[in-house]
Amino acid sequence: MDGDVAVRETCDKGKGVFALRDFQQGDLILQFRGRIVHRDELTMLTPWEREHLGELTADTYQVLPAPRCYLNHSCKPNAISVRDAVHAWSDIAMGDVITIEYRLNAHDDGDVWEMICRCEAQDAPHMVTGDFFTLADDLQKQYAPHAPLFIREEYRRRRGA
Repeated sequence: MDGDVAVRETCDKGKGVFALRDFQQGDLILQFRGRIVHRDELTMLTPWEREHLGELTADTYQVLPAPRCYLNHSCKPNAISVRDAVHAWSDIAMGDVITIEYRLNAHDDGDVWEMICRCEAQDAPHMVTGDFFTLADDLQKQYAPHAPLFIREEYRRRRGA
């Protein structure tokens, strides 16, 4: 399946993942398995590993392997990354950069991250804060069924459901 994507340099975001074929909404793009680490092990990771983590639970992460670790963020993504797979969120044409919403798997636990985003969703660079709950309410509702269980539970708690 990794033969369906390639890691290449982008014009403005470093490395990115490009589609080597067309994908239809819902298609599996790639599967991956990262090294599992617990919160108390984070200080033992290299800076690169700390930059490429995916949250699994409130206390458990995975170091994301290539090519998954090279997926770039977009506030209007064409793919969605869940625990161990990436699926097309919308149709993706061969040659397109595959992007995901980083906040889907992020929750502010006191160690929140921020980044300047230069995606096409807005006319100018803008700040993105690494927390699912910084997404607009309508996006939270869309993404919640795909978020990790601990975020889904917090979403339901906040909504009183």
